[in-house]
Amino acid sequence: MSVAACCDNIQVHSNTKDFSHSKYLGLFHLYENIEGDPVSCNEAAVFTNEKGKLYMYRSKDGDWVVGTTIGNNKKGVHLRSQDPDRTEYIHECPCQTKCWEKMDVDSSRWKVDPSIRVLIRQARVVI
Repeated sequence: MSVAACCDNIQVHSNTKDFSHSKYLGLFHLYENIEGDPVSCNEAAVFTNEKGKLYMYRSKDGDWVVGTTIGNNKKGVHLRSQDPDRTEYIHECPCQTKCWEKMDVDSSRWKVDPSIRVLIRQARVVI
C-alpha cells in the first residue's frame, strides 16, 4: 500500500528561547526507501530529519510523534501530538496537528507545550 502526505517538507518549530527539547526540532522531509517509495508507519507517511537520526511518524494511537525508532510509541519518543479531536479524526499529515506535548525528563510525564508547531516548508532548490 502506497502512502502519501500533503507535505513533503515540514519543520518542527518552537518559538521558546532555550527550548528544552531543541534537539528534536528542525526540518523533516518525506522518508523514502531505496526504490523512491514513501516509507509508512500505521498507514501514514514517515518523515526523517536532515541528519537521518530522528523520525516523525503516526503512532498506533493515531498521534504524530517525533522519535528515534519508527513505530516505537514509548522508548525514544520525545514529542507527540495530542489534538482534542484525536478520538474522532485521524490527521493524515503532521501539518494538520495543532496541539503538541513534550516528555518531561524529570517527571517522565507528558506536558502540553503551546509553543510547538509544525510548519510547511518548500524544498530547497539549488541552481
